[in-house]
Amino acid sequence: MPRDRRVSVPAVVSRVGGLSLAALGAAYVGAVLIAVVVVALVPALVPVARVLDGLLFAALFVVATWFRDEDALAAGVFLALATGVAQLVIRVVTEVMTSGGVGGVVLMLPAVALTLVVRAAVAGAVCAALVWVARTITTAVRPGWRPPSAAAAPPADAGRPGLFPKRRA
Repeated sequence: MPRDRRVSVPAVVSRVGGLSLAALGAAYVGAVLIAVVVVALVPALVPVARVLDGLLFAALFVVATWFRDEDALAAGVFLALATGVAQLVIRVVTEVMTSGGVGGVVLMLPAVALTLVVRAAVAGAVCAALVWVARTITTAVRPGWRPPSAAAAPPADAGRPGLFPKRRA
C-alpha cells in the first residue's frame, strides 16, 4: 500500500535550520553558482537569476534569523561570509571560464581574502543588526518566542561546568 508522504514547509525549514553552518553556506554557494553558470550559458536568464539570488538570500536570512539559535552577531557574520564566499566562488569560476587559466585567480586571491575579512567586519555588523531587529520585532509580536532549537534545548550550563566553573561558596 502506498503511503501518502506530504512535505510541509515548516518541517523542511526546521530541518534546514538544524543543518550545520557549513552545510547551509555550501548549499547557498552551490545554488548561486548553478545560477551563474546557467546565466553564462543562457544570457537571457539574467533577470531570473537576479530574482533567484534575492530569494536564496531571503531564505538564508529566514533560516539564520528564526530557525537557528546563534546570537545575532554570529548569524550576521554567517550571512556576510556566506554571501562573500559565494561571490568569491563566482569570481573564480567566471575568471577561469573567461580566461581559460588560473593565473588571474592566483593574482586576485590575496585581495579577495582581505575583502572577506573586511566584509565579515562591516557587512557582518549590518547583518547582525538586521537579525537583531527581526528577532526583536518577533518577540514583541509573539511574547515567548525563541528559536526552535533554543526552546527545546536545556540551558547552556546545565550539567556542564563550562570553561570557567563557578566557585562554590
